[in-house]
Formats: sequence, structure tokens, C-alpha cells
Amino acid sequence: MNLGEENLMHLSFADLTHQMEAAQKFKDNRRTTDYDVNRWFKFGLPAMCLPCALCGAVLAIRFARGGGFAGVLLSLVIVFLGWAVFAAAKFAALSNKLPAAPAAFLPAILFLGLALWQLRRLE
Repeated sequence: MNLGEENLMHLSFADLTHQMEAAQKFKDNRRTTDYDVNRWFKFGLPAMCLPCALCGAVLAIRFARGGGFAGVLLSLVIVFLGWAVFAAAKFAALSNKLPAAPAAFLPAILFLGLALWQLRRLE
């Protein structure tokens, strides 16, 4: 069964696990990696919410005098950088440069570290 990337997004964690196990039985390493990466990145994307919110709050406090435009611009930059790091981590996992589970949570950990570092600098 050949599932495209857009169809993998609609499968649940359990369905992707079953597909991955079936691909492992047939020794299809590429599909096994695809299913494993997509299965872990289902948790990685929601995990990015808290670090992005913390980064936004810290930067809003730091640049409060910049006005509304600065807040919107910083929000767009944070979301763009978060998505770029997320996409790079997914590419690294699909290329077998990083394991799937750590790669899924790497962007969240990086942005959480950035937020905590910025918060520490505000004190």
C-alpha cells in the first residue's frame, strides 16, 4: 500500500504504528522510516506550542515599547523560525541523520531553552 505524504498526516498514531510494523516485516527501510517519523512528529508539533508561547511572551516584555507592529513582526519571525527548525528536524529524521523521536522534540527543546535563556536575561 503506497501512502503519500498528505495521506500520512491523516492517519492516527496507532495506524502509523501498524503500517510501520507491516513495512518492517517486508524489510522496507524507507517506508519504515517514513511511518516512524510521521508518527513521532504528530506529538512534536503540539509540543512546539508551549515554547513558542514562552518565547513570544518573553520577547513581548523585552520589546514592549516597540508598539503593535513590533509585536506582530516578532510573532511572525518566531513562527517562521519554529517552522523552519521543525522542518529541518523532520528532514534530518527522514534522512536517518537523527532518530525520529528525539528529532520530533528537538525544536521544542531548543525553543524552550531559548525562552528560558531570554527570561533569565530579563532579570
